[in-house]
Amino acid sequence: MKSPPIPFMAILEKLSKAKSNKRIETIITEAWERDSEEFFLGLQYSMDPLIDYKVHKCPRYEEDIDEPGEFNFDAFFILTNKITKAKNISLEEVYDLIKDAASKANPKEWNNFYRRIILKELQNDIKISSIIPVLSKLTNQSFTSSIQHKTKSNVLRDS
Repeated sequence: MKSPPIPFMAILEKLSKAKSNKRIETIITEAWERDSEEFFLGLQYSMDPLIDYKVHKCPRYEEDIDEPGEFNFDAFFILTNKITKAKNISLEEVYDLIKDAASKANPKEWNNFYRRIILKELQNDIKISSIIPVLSKLTNQSFTSSIQHKTKSNVLRDS
């Protein structure tokens, strides 16, 4: 029986504490094997230059309180598509969509995951130079630091 996906916040916490490349490889491999799609999609969205959230500022909760929210990754996926695929969306509309999402999110998840993706900063908090080779090995694909090739995550979303 396959284990359930690892929550993206748990992966981020493990990666932030990882001291060696071997430990990072273990964390990423386990997340991959357990189909932790949300983490990998978040990383891809953050690094893909073709995904543009059109903002340079994003709401932030003052405290990283881990309390329930109504916002999940499926809602984030919809938000991403609304913002990135809309032809005539104004900056004001983008800010309103993002503020609305933030108001419904778990503060800790918003500050440390969703917000970091929108600002294209998620990869700044983890050792991406150690993650890229692991992903290349797991997928038998060559990745650049911008992750412009298909990862398991967007293959799953595309199907």
